[in-house]
Amino acid sequence: MNSIKIFFFLLLSACTQVANSQHEMSFQQTEDSLLVLSKTILGSTDDSLKSKSNAVFSKLLKDMLAMDGAGAYIFEKLNTISILAADDGKFRVFTWHIPWTDGTYSYFGLLHVKNKSKEKFDLYVLTDKSEKTLSPETKRLTPQSWYGAHYYKLIATRQMGKTVYTLLGWRGNNLLTSQKVIEVLSPGNNGRIEFGGNIRLQRKTCKRVIFEYSAQLSMSLKYYEKEELIVFDHLSAPDNLMLLDPKLEGQYSFYGPDFTYEALNWKNGRWNLVKDYDARNPEPDTKELSPADMLRLEELLNTIPEEDRAFYRKRYIRMLKRRKQEGSQSKGISNDIYRSE
Repeated sequence: MNSIKIFFFLLLSACTQVANSQHEMSFQQTEDSLLVLSKTILGSTDDSLKSKSNAVFSKLLKDMLAMDGAGAYIFEKLNTISILAADDGKFRVFTWHIPWTDGTYSYFGLLHVKNKSKEKFDLYVLTDKSEKTLSPETKRLTPQSWYGAHYYKLIATRQMGKTVYTLLGWRGNNLLTSQKVIEVLSPGNNGRIEFGGNIRLQRKTCKRVIFEYSAQLSMSLKYYEKEELIVFDHLSAPDNLMLLDPKLEGQYSFYGPDFTYEALNWKNGRWNLVKDYDARNPEPDTKELSPADMLRLEELLNTIPEEDRAFYRKRYIRMLKRRKQEGSQSKGISNDIYRSE
C-alpha cells in the first residue's frame, strides 16, 4: 500500500507540474499519463485510489484541452475512455466512468466545442445529475444536469438544413441492472448546450430513451447509417415468470431481450418508432451455428405453439449468432462498454 501511495504522489506531482506549463510536456506525453491514470480508475480495487486518480485525470484532461492546438490533436492511445468527434469538426465529447467496488458507477464527461466567433474551442464539464433527475425521459438537460452515460456512437442527421446529433450510450447502474441511452445533443453557437430532443414512441414524444435490463444480460442498440435506423432489442421479463408473478412487470432486473426488435427511423426532423422491425428481415443463415446450438433451437421451438415457431426461430438464431460474434456463450454476459451491439 505504501508503494502505491508513493507512486500516486509522484504521479500527482508530475501531472500538476505539467498542467501549469504548456511547454514542459507534449500532447503525446500527456496522453500517456492519462492512459496510466485511466487504467487505475478502471482496474484498482481501492475506491479511494480510484477517486484520487480520477481527480487528477479530470484536471489533466481539462488543462490539456484548454491548450492551443488541442482541438486538432488526435488521441491514438487513450482507448480506455470514449472520445467521439463530429464529422463536421464542431465538437468532441469525452466520456468515462468509475466502476466502484460495490457494483455502482459514476460518470464523467467533457464537451469540447468549436467557437466560430472566437476561433477557439470552448470546454464544458458534464456533471452527472441522473440520481436527482425525476422523469429524465421528459426533461431537456444542460451540461450541469447531464444524464451520465458512457457514449459509444455519435450519429449525425439533418433537419431543415441543420445537423442534429444523437448519441448512443451505455450506463452500468448497479449489480442488478444496466441501462442504454439514446440522447440528442444540441451544441449551439451561442454557448447554449442542450441535451434532449424529440423522439416519438408510440403515442408520446420523449426527450431521450432509457432502456433498463438485467446486468447479467446484453442488449443490442445499433445504428444503421444507410437506412438511417437505430435498431434495438425489445426488452421484457420472461413470459413464464410473468405468469407466475405479474408484479414482476417493471422490475428491470428480470428484463432482457425477448428475441424481437424495434427501431427508430429519422423522418420529419425527429426519431420515430418502428415496431416489430425484425419481423420483416429475411430468414437468417444457420451455417455458423453448431449442432449443439441447433439442438437447443429445436428444444426451444418444441415448447412454442406451432403458429409462432417461425417468428421465434429467426430471433433465437440471431441471438446465438450475436453472442458468438461477441465471443460469449456463458450464462451471464459481462458489461462491455465498447460493445455497440
